Amino acid sequence: MEVANRACNLECIKKGPPVEPVMEFVGPVKIVLVQPDERAYRRKTIGSGCIGLAYLMIGATVMTVLFYTSTFKEKISINSHIFLCAVGYQLCMPLAILLISDLNGPSASMKLKDRKCQHLILQIFGLMCSAGGSVIIILYKLAFTLHSIAGLAAGGFAFFGVITGIVAYAKKSKSSVPKIIHTIFGTSSFVAASLCFGTGVLKIKPKSGFVTSDFIYFLIFFCGFYTLIVVYGPIYKWIKFVGPIKVLVIESKAEYCRTVWCFIGLGISQVLMGATIMVILLYSIATYDGHPVLYGLAYHFFSAEAILSLNYANGWTSPMRLRHRRFVHAFLQVCALSCAITGTIILVVNGKGLSKSAHSATGLITVALSVISLMTGPFALLKRRCTKIVHMSFGIPTFLMSSVSICCSFVTPAFKNWTSPLVIYILTGFVVFYTTFIVVASFMKCMMRI
Repeated sequence: MEVANRACNLECIKKGPPVEPVMEFVGPVKIVLVQPDERAYRRKTIGSGCIGLAYLMIGATVMTVLFYTSTFKEKISINSHIFLCAVGYQLCMPLAILLISDLNGPSASMKLKDRKCQHLILQIFGLMCSAGGSVIIILYKLAFTLHSIAGLAAGGFAFFGVITGIVAYAKKSKSSVPKIIHTIFGTSSFVAASLCFGTGVLKIKPKSGFVTSDFIYFLIFFCGFYTLIVVYGPIYKWIKFVGPIKVLVIESKAEYCRTVWCFIGLGISQVLMGATIMVILLYSIATYDGHPVLYGLAYHFFSAEAILSLNYANGWTSPMRLRHRRFVHAFLQVCALSCAITGTIILVVNGKGLSKSAHSATGLITVALSVISLMTGPFALLKRRCTKIVHMSFGIPTFLMSSVSICCSFVTPAFKNWTSPLVIYILTGFVVFYTTFIVVASFMKCMMRI
C-alpha cells in the first residue's frame, strides 16, 4: 500500500461544502464524504451525551463514598470495605466496560487492541480492590442479607468475567460464543454490584449528620442511571451482533499517544468534576445554603462542559456537527451565567453580602468576566480569527478565576468546620487537575488560531 508523504489537509474541499449525500474528492488521498443517517446521528449524539453524564455521576457517587469513609463514622474495617468495594465495583468496573464502547470519549481514539488491554487492566485492578474489601468484611462480620448476597454474586461473576475475557480475546477465534459468555458475566457482575451498592446506601442512617433521606434516594438514582448506560452498550452489541468498525488511521506513534492521553485526561476530568460538585451539593444541603451549589454548577459543570464541548477530544460532543456543538456551547454558557447570578442574589438576600475575603473578590471577578465573555460570544461566530481569540481571551480567565474562587471557599472557616482536612486536600487536587487540563487545552487551541 502506498502512503502519502504528508497528511491530507482537505484542500480539495475547502472551496465549498458537499451538497450531496455522498461525494468524492481526490487529493493526496481519496476522500469519500457520506452524509450520516439522521436516526443514527441522533442515536450517537444521545448515546455519547449519556456516557458523558454517566462519567459525572460515577465520580459523584464514588466521591460521596470517599467523603463518608473520611468522616470515620464506622470502624476502620467497615470503612475499608466500603471504600475498596466502591472503587472496584463503581469506578474501575464501569469505566472498563465503557472503554469498549465506540461512543466512549476517553477511548474514542484508541486502537481496538489498546482498548482491550486497558479494559483488562481495569477489570483486574477492580477485582483486586473488591476482593480485598470482601475479605475484610468476611473476616470482620458477615451476615447473609440482600446486600451481602449481591456483593458475593458480583465478585463471583467478576472473577469468571475476567477468566472468560482472557480466553475470549487471547485466542483469535472467529466464534463469538466466548465473547458473548464474557459479556454475560461482565454485565451480570456490574448489575449485582449496583444492587449491592444500593442496598448498602440504604443502611446509612439519614440523621447521622451525613446526608438526608431524600439525598440517599438521589444517590441511588445516580447509580441506577449509569448502570443502565453502562450495560446498554454490551447488550445492544450482543443482540444486534454489531462488531466494531475497523478504520485504518495513518499517524505517527507520538501523535497517537498525544491524542490518546488527551482523551483520557478529559475522561478523568469528567469524573473529578462530578466528584467535586457532589461534595459541594452535600455542603449546601447541610448548611441550607443554595449559593455554593449554584456557583459550583455554574462554573464547574455548565461552564466547564461548555468549554469542553468545542474540544475535538471531548467524547460526548464528538459525534455532533460543528453548528450543534456551538449551539450547545452557547446554551451551557447561558445556563452557567444564570446559575451564577442566582447564587449571588441568594447570597445578598440571605444578608451575608460580599465580604472582603479572597473568595468573594475572585467570585465577583468571575461573574464580571462571564458577562463580558457572553457578550463577545455572538461576535465569535463571525468568520474572523480575531473575534474568536477575543472571546477565548475572556473565557479562559473566567474559568481559571472560578477555580481560584472555589479553592478559596474550601479554606473558609465554615467549610473547614464542616469537613476534614483530608477532603479539602483531595478536592483542591481535583480542581487543580481538571482546571489545568481544561485551561491548557483551551490555551493551545487559542495559540493555534494566532
